[in-house]
Amino acid sequence: MPEVAIKPLAKGIGSLVLRNLRSTHQETGTLSALRSVSLFARHYVSIRRYLGDCRIDTMAELGPGSSLGVGFSALLSGVERYVGLDLQVHRSSAHDARMLEEVRDVLLNRSRLTDLTEQGVLFFPRIDSDLFWREVDSAASIALTSDRIDDLRAELAGGFGPRIRYVAPWSNSGALPAGSIDWLMSHSVMEHVDDLAETYRSIYRWLKPGGLATHLIDFQSHFLTKHWNGHWTVRPGTWAMVRGRRPYLINRAWREKHLSLMREIGFEILEEVTHARDDGLPRRTFLPPFSEMPPGDGEAAMTFVVARKPAA
Repeated sequence: MPEVAIKPLAKGIGSLVLRNLRSTHQETGTLSALRSVSLFARHYVSIRRYLGDCRIDTMAELGPGSSLGVGFSALLSGVERYVGLDLQVHRSSAHDARMLEEVRDVLLNRSRLTDLTEQGVLFFPRIDSDLFWREVDSAASIALTSDRIDDLRAELAGGFGPRIRYVAPWSNSGALPAGSIDWLMSHSVMEHVDDLAETYRSIYRWLKPGGLATHLIDFQSHFLTKHWNGHWTVRPGTWAMVRGRRPYLINRAWREKHLSLMREIGFEILEEVTHARDDGLPRRTFLPPFSEMPPGDGEAAMTFVVARKPAA
């Protein structure tokens, strides 16, 4: 039986002629304030041990999607400035204004964080709510009791400002000044990037010496195939029809390909934790170049990476 699911194949073929079928964006992941804070928290906790007494002056998020909820979580937890970079504009000012207030409430109430996405799928890696609240307590308390919330409201109403910057579309490393970012995070974004090498080079350039990057990379087929790893069995011609004229889909790169690129560009891999699955297609069914991936990568469904640009 064909491995490609019928609906994404039909949408890909349809996108060749119908413009309204060319969007691949789905409003998931950052729709709720609780999930925005939960997403921010798992990245923030992962870098705390490497910060020491240093503060995060400027944080960037690659692919914020439907809202700037993660950015608001950062700004109300002590981060001074936030930059969102996206390939297309998916957010709206009205939605972000509501999200800011809802994120504020989650932080004020110290709500218990969630390990499930909007669709009930595992939010990887898991998060210890109590640990996050201990780590962020003093900085969040200061941010929430200062004039910062009023500043953020004013910036949203006026089209951004010194604390919030939004760049869409970004297309090259010139989108941000070199050495201007303390921390960049992405969550379920790098699997959608066509030019991985250029994107990792851009991140490296943007980071300050000693700056950190955190990435949750999802290697699953995103329901484009019947099995979670079935996209590694699909021939190029069929995959081209699935992609159609959509601006992005998934790049089908596996775990070691990402890690090797990061190392080649100069990143130090400080931590990595992988979520493995044993319920997919066997490796012997993979087609080249996917059949060449290292042992174990065929079972790697997601990986969370903490990387650092070496200090000068």
